Amino acid sequence: MDISKRFLLLALILFVSVSVGQVYSPTEAKVVYQSQNPEGPFLKSISATTIVRANVTAYSSSPDETGPTPFITASGLHVADGIVANNFLPFGTKVRFPGIYGDKIFVVEDRMNNRYSTRFDIWMSSKQQALDFGIHPDALVEILE
Repeated sequence: MDISKRFLLLALILFVSVSVGQVYSPTEAKVVYQSQNPEGPFLKSISATTIVRANVTAYSSSPDETGPTPFITASGLHVADGIVANNFLPFGTKVRFPGIYGDKIFVVEDRMNNRYSTRFDIWMSSKQQALDFGIHPDALVEILE
């Protein structure tokens, strides 16, 4: 990752830390998980660059949830499992939602309405799946390099 992309990512992460709440180092995140989960930590080995707390929701390619091309992401790709919409991270950024999906890696390839500046929106293949997913408030999100 070149220096300008790293600087942009750092600036965005700092913005999110102010907007969303606290930014955790990987060591601190492990402590947060242990204290919230008495059965033991979900994070066995953490290789995340940054960990933030954010609301996580889901969307589908339903025309009432998307723009005029519901099966094409803002980055120009066709929707697929593992795509996530987010407004503050660059396209191609990899993220994980360890408390929701474990080690599964998602890629930011879509955007959402500007009013959701710090939310993550996971693409689902049906509107019912997205509705069933609901909202996961204040979830830990690992932003990977």
